[in-house]
Amino acid sequence: MRHTRMISLLLAASLAVSAFPVAPAVVSVEAADSFTANYGEALQKSLYFYEAQQAGPLPDWNRVEWRGDSTMEDYIKGGWYDAGDHVKFNLPMAYSASMLAWGMYAYGDGIAAVGEEENYLHELTWVLDYLAACDQGDTVVYQVGNGTKDHSWWGPVELLEYGMEDQGIDLEEARSYITGRNASAVYGEMAAALAAGYCALDGKVSESVREGYLSHAKAIFAMADEDRSDDGYNDSNASNFYRSSHFYDELFYAANWLYLATGEQSYLDLATSYIPNLGKELGTSELKYSWCMCWDDVQQGGMVLDGHVLLAAEAAAHQHILHLAVVIVHPQHGGALVHGGVGALVGGQQLHAAVFQRQRHAALRLQKGVLRPRGVKMPGQHIFGAADGALGIAP
Repeated sequence: MRHTRMISLLLAASLAVSAFPVAPAVVSVEAADSFTANYGEALQKSLYFYEAQQAGPLPDWNRVEWRGDSTMEDYIKGGWYDAGDHVKFNLPMAYSASMLAWGMYAYGDGIAAVGEEENYLHELTWVLDYLAACDQGDTVVYQVGNGTKDHSWWGPVELLEYGMEDQGIDLEEARSYITGRNASAVYGEMAAALAAGYCALDGKVSESVREGYLSHAKAIFAMADEDRSDDGYNDSNASNFYRSSHFYDELFYAANWLYLATGEQSYLDLATSYIPNLGKELGTSELKYSWCMCWDDVQQGGMVLDGHVLLAAEAAAHQHILHLAVVIVHPQHGGALVHGGVGALVGGQQLHAAVFQRQRHAALRLQKGVLRPRGVKMPGQHIFGAADGALGIAP
């Protein structure tokens, strides 16, 4: 049965993009034990929300009965519309795509168990196909539609042509696209999404499709890293709606996904080189951990990936049990997160301080295994999250 209630979509919007909390809520054990929720239904409605945002010629599997084909003259068809308007902004779109890919990568078994794997794969490949098509070789299309013109009229996108005519706006101008260099944040986010998709879709789509995503990820990332600038992007129409605050976090995020996808040391080296340019806690030299994962800041997600990559590599090199207890909730500190029990030995040698520092920040955001990537484990090893929130890797 096809559901058309708008309230379902509005509720699902709050679930559509995963993000880490800025600060943990203190919940009693009794309350946590008694809490129940139908996460399968939440996932179902979130995916339905994405289907409602589909642009261009709709696929046969689209279940939203009140939607139809739209913006059929766009330079790049497909993708998702944004926040109730009809513009395709690649920075938030690619962020959402990367989080969808990470969800499949980390929790594919759970998605399949609740019967949503087919719908999930449909939506993930839909957006990745669009992002791949935006790669023009020596440049990238990073926005389709003029936000200023589009926001002059609010109505169903299937009637956009009539709406623009009613406002006296040329449709070709309203559906213009933006391309160009010096847009490292959006390029980096697109590369991250495509590389994450390559990792997530292993065994779920054809190898030619996966390799296509990875090829575009590499090419787009190379341009982002070469430019290391957002001047072009922030001087475009995109900046009026999704201005980029920084780009090293996107490069860091993308480099870690590309390392996971390829195993090439050069990507891990690049990720390490970006760290001095990442955000710091105000007034300190400590890497920032008191902010959330969002379309404009993916540092925390990059830290989670980077920490696990390094720990897995260390454990693989020494073939000894590694255990790292980094986050505890101490009742004498009002339930706040404190750092304690940090101690790890690998082959009788203490892990390098940088690994501790980076995994420490990752674990602050990880919160007992949330978004723990599974693919970083090495042959013969298992990554686990203990009941007390400790993280570790065992051979």
